[in-house]
Amino acid sequence: MGERVAYQVRLQRELARALARGQLRLMLQPIVDARPPHRVLGVEALLRWRHPELGEVPPARFVPVAEESGLIVAIGSFVIQEACRLKAWLEAQGYGQLFIRLNVSPPQFRHGDLPV
Repeated sequence: MGERVAYQVRLQRELARALARGQLRLMLQPIVDARPPHRVLGVEALLRWRHPELGEVPPARFVPVAEESGLIVAIGSFVIQEACRLKAWLEAQGYGQLFIRLNVSPPQFRHGDLPV
């Protein structure tokens, strides 16, 4: 149990650094119309963390740590800003008007700084 707690504490510390160091990134998964001509309708933004020592840290492991520590608000802001930037870039590349789907944590709603 002590090792588990120590790992959680390390994850929390490393997660705070990850945001500042640019280790968090969004992967975009296309959402495609199932009917021909199978055009891309939108994208889903998926948050990923590649730590230099721990490797790929799964969201199921780091999101609860972010929520418990309060880091989720800053991470959520990063996700929203980066998703909007990537959406604009895709549209500029000729994909047309796309929607973007992303997960927002309840603390992000309570914080109240969501763009409209």
